[in-house]
Amino acid sequence: MEKLHILKELAKNLTLLYVEDSDKMREQASTLFRKFFENTLTAQDGGEGVEMFEKHKPDIVVTDISMPILNGLEMARKIKAINPDVKIIITSAYDDKEKLMQAIEIGVFKYLKKPITIQVLTDALIECVTSIQVEDKQEGFEEYVQKIFHSQNSLLLFFKKGELKIANHLFLEFFKVKDIAEFTQKYASLGSLMEQKEGYLCDDAKGAWFDKITAEMTKFFNALLSVSDQKHHFLVSANAVPDTHDEIIVSLSDITGLSLASFDIQESSEPKYPQHDLKSIMQILKVIKENNEEIKLLSFYKGLNIVNPATIHEIYDKSIVVKTEATQVKAASLQRNVVLRSPLFSKDLNCKVINSLEEEHLLVLDTFEQIERSPSQRKFPRLSPASGTHATLVLHQREFSGEVLDISINSIKLSMPALPPTKSAAEFALTTNLTASEQSFEIKGSAKPLRFEEKEDAYDVVFLLSPTKEEEQKIVEYISRRQLELIREFKKLRGA
Repeated sequence: MEKLHILKELAKNLTLLYVEDSDKMREQASTLFRKFFENTLTAQDGGEGVEMFEKHKPDIVVTDISMPILNGLEMARKIKAINPDVKIIITSAYDDKEKLMQAIEIGVFKYLKKPITIQVLTDALIECVTSIQVEDKQEGFEEYVQKIFHSQNSLLLFFKKGELKIANHLFLEFFKVKDIAEFTQKYASLGSLMEQKEGYLCDDAKGAWFDKITAEMTKFFNALLSVSDQKHHFLVSANAVPDTHDEIIVSLSDITGLSLASFDIQESSEPKYPQHDLKSIMQILKVIKENNEEIKLLSFYKGLNIVNPATIHEIYDKSIVVKTEATQVKAASLQRNVVLRSPLFSKDLNCKVINSLEEEHLLVLDTFEQIERSPSQRKFPRLSPASGTHATLVLHQREFSGEVLDISINSIKLSMPALPPTKSAAEFALTTNLTASEQSFEIKGSAKPLRFEEKEDAYDVVFLLSPTKEEEQKIVEYISRRQLELIREFKKLRGA
């Protein structure tokens, strides 16, 4: 009884066609089928069965094998020619292996030998209906994936075992072809369109373009494609389809209009990267978002380097929302600015943090400026000492003082009320007392001015240090202790 109830629930909205030449058998069986299938059709021979199928397109066909005009197997072959996916159950009073093999070859779902019990028929129908539902869900999922694939703003290619299988609509429109076959006939391959330039993706002695991008998944590659006597600059990347080993999606983003890299490469084989205006920066960030590419965010809590991956969550005319780690959200919020890094930008971007949502791990950024000297490129860590730390400078018996803003092994930055002599030949005698983890370090050595920046009521001056081995060892130990101190301090702030 439970299986009959299950069948009735599963068979809702499905249509069954029953074909049987015996009037008595057809009437009895159709009465049973109607208890489960609200839409039950009948036919008295194979010829009528084909006509009924063409007219009503039922989901399931149950048929006897021995019938006049057109037997069950011949009818099944014709029906399968109309719809290969239809489920057909054949019943037979004979245990004929030859007919069984024919049924398998045709693609019959079940071959049942008479007499057939209610339990056997119910099991066969439940299996049949379940198979239809699974296929419907799979078909629906594949349609959904296809819609996503074709709705992307980038040119997309789907490869299986290295062979191009699908191209999205945008790709076909760009190359003015109706399908992959026409693309192959017209252009031979994508690699044949790529210009062979050093620093750009192409087929060359180092290998095929496809092998290069699949060897470094998610990395952006520059590619120059010559199409109809016009050069187009693309960013190309590859991503593996999750839970597969041989399925790859290749994305091509046309950035020809963004001036990301100059095409004038006669003097140099490497791409040239110009400074970008805000519009170009936002367009490049849009490309990154559309390709689901990861960026890096760098914050510096009192010089402590905090680096985390991030993704672009939303993008607006002049700002973006990024999702990153909680640590980065906290550090960037405290500093009110963050450095954004991507292979698409020749220089790091300094961004202003205008809002943060710590629980959602989101940062809202704007005011994007390319920076000449990124803090991430520093050879040595530069840390801010405890508040109120001062240094004294002496030159020709004249004494100058300033508050220490940060210090590294080879430099020190001071905030000074008056600007000292800044000629490169000037060499000061420097003395400062640094404290970390309750231990004091007196640092002495020579210091040469490197650069200065005028502030509202002071000057920020950077000096190059030339410490002795002994003094250098003191600075290294101080920086190590100060880093641990800052880590503990930052953890407390995170907890708060």
